[in-house]
Formats: sequence, C-alpha cells, structure tokens
Amino acid sequence: MEKEHIAEQGDLFCAIYLDYENLALSAGQSYPALDSPLSLGPIIDYAASLGDICIRKAYADWSVGECAADVKKLVKYGFEMRHLPQTSARGKNGADMDMALDVLEDMILLPHIGLFIIGSGDTDFIPLIRRLRARGKMVYVMGFDNSVGNVIKFTIRTLLTIHI
Repeated sequence: MEKEHIAEQGDLFCAIYLDYENLALSAGQSYPALDSPLSLGPIIDYAASLGDICIRKAYADWSVGECAADVKKLVKYGFEMRHLPQTSARGKNGADMDMALDVLEDMILLPHIGLFIIGSGDTDFIPLIRRLRARGKMVYVMGFDNSVGNVIKFTIRTLLTIHI
C-alpha cells in the first residue's frame, strides 16, 4: 500500500500519466494466461518512493474491454480517468495526443513537478520526452519490455519495466 507522505521543502514532485489502452494491450500480450495482468500497486508504490505524487491521470476508452474492467482499480488508486471514445473503425481515439497535451500543459503550469512518469511504450511520445528532458525534467518511461520501442529506450535514462 502507498505510504503516507507529507511534502516538505526539497521534495521531488512527480506526475504519472498512463496510456492505459497501450499498457492493457501490452499486459495481455505479455501475460496472456492472466485475467487482469496489469497491477497498479507496485507502480504507485515505486512512484511514491521517489517523491510526492501530485498528478495521476489515465487515458483510454473506458467503455470497452480490459479498460472497462479496470475502472474500479484505477479509481481505488486515485487516478483521474480521461475518457476518449474510439473515433475510427481501427479503434483509434486520440489518447496519445490528449495525454501529450496534458503533460506539456502541466509542465508549463506546474513547474514544481520534477519527474514525469509516462506509462506507454509508444514511440509517438518521443518528441514529448525530448521536450521534457530539454526543460530539465526527469522522465521515466514505464512499460512491458517487449512493447517499449527501441528508440524510446535510447531517448530516456530510466525505463521502468513492468514484470508480473
């Protein structure tokens, strides 16, 4: 369970942004025998060990599949759920774009955030990661090793690999 933490002068503030559809799909591919392979507890505990988690956002079409089944789990861990319905026959919903815009907005409006944790292996986030790092922010990418793009692995300093 996440430890209680009161922010003090000099504490690191961190923000977690989950491309939940990407993570749920990767979890299912990595661990097909498990019903619900994506566990949030260790993710939250690790982030809390780094500093004060001041933002928790998750992006998905919460009306379908594994994402719909995990809503209660995300609410339990205090995530703001950003619902982005699918807008194309291929299942696209613009979650990547919405998430990237939120991260950039939070970087500008909340300069005290020093660590951004991006939960996705999608290489579409590379420009975002580069911008955050260029502005002196720490960026950790979290995902399943087989689904994190190689270019991301070379762009970041810390990859948090999810193992179940």
